[in-house]
Formats: sequence, C-alpha cells, structure tokens
Amino acid sequence: MKELDLMLGGFVDRHLDDLANGQFPILEDFLNEEDDRLWSWLQKAEVPVEPEYQKLISSIRSDG
Repeated sequence: MKELDLMLGGFVDRHLDDLANGQFPILEDFLNEEDDRLWSWLQKAEVPVEPEYQKLISSIRSDG
C-alpha cells in the first residue's frame, strides 16, 4: 500500500539514529503485520491490543 509505505518510510527515515539505538524495538514485529491492519490502526479505525503497538502508533502519528 503506497500510502502506508510513505507514512512508515518517512518515520523510519527521520528516526534512523533512534532505531539504531534500539528505541523502537517492536518496530520489526509491527512491520510484519498485514498492511490492511497497519493502515486501520494508523487511521484510527481500529486499536491494536498490544500496548507496545499503541505507543509506536502514537509516535508515528505525532511525527508526521
């Protein structure tokens, strides 16, 4: 999904140093979720049950 790629790609680009320092340890698991699920979470249509995902999503939303 192109929109998802743009949103997540921009976040990763802006936080490469943070990612390298392990500040987003759950990111790899998060990115392994289905695109439709990720999009739904990021658009606030659904809320993930994992608190770690909720925190990461909040960071992604506030970063854009």
